[in-house]
Amino acid sequence: MPKNSIPKEARLKFKSARELIKQRNISQARAELLGIELGSSFTLFHRLLAACAFIDKDYELSASHIEQALALDSEKQVLIADAIRIYKSKGDTERALQLFHSFNLEKSESSSELLRAALSMKVLSKYPEAALALEKALRLAPENTRIRDQYGIMLAMTNRPSE
Repeated sequence: MPKNSIPKEARLKFKSARELIKQRNISQARAELLGIELGSSFTLFHRLLAACAFIDKDYELSASHIEQALALDSEKQVLIADAIRIYKSKGDTERALQLFHSFNLEKSESSSELLRAALSMKVLSKYPEAALALEKALRLAPENTRIRDQYGIMLAMTNRPSE
């Protein structure tokens, strides 16, 4: 669902929930999310609840929410990246690899999304693919030090340390 179709009140609650998640105040973040009218109709609702469950190490609940988000928007690459990390943490490498194969680097146009995807690929030991995602991310945000750091690690992991 496009950002513009999310009512202003819901956008504010999503923003607040994101900040609470960053602060690791998971119970308050959940309360904020559950207060959103028709929240379950938004991919962001399920993505953020998946993040809350992931932080609490409740990988079953996290997987359930990320699957609901994917059901609402199966083409959103950041959801696939999040799902890879969740399933790998859950111990379901088969599902994580299935999701990895559905990830389309060409559909990603955000450096933060590409970084997230690269980190998900890294947990699957898909270092060459992670390096490609980071190369694209660097073209979009050459000043981003976190992307540069991760790219250096991927180059070392792919036996290209001189680069």
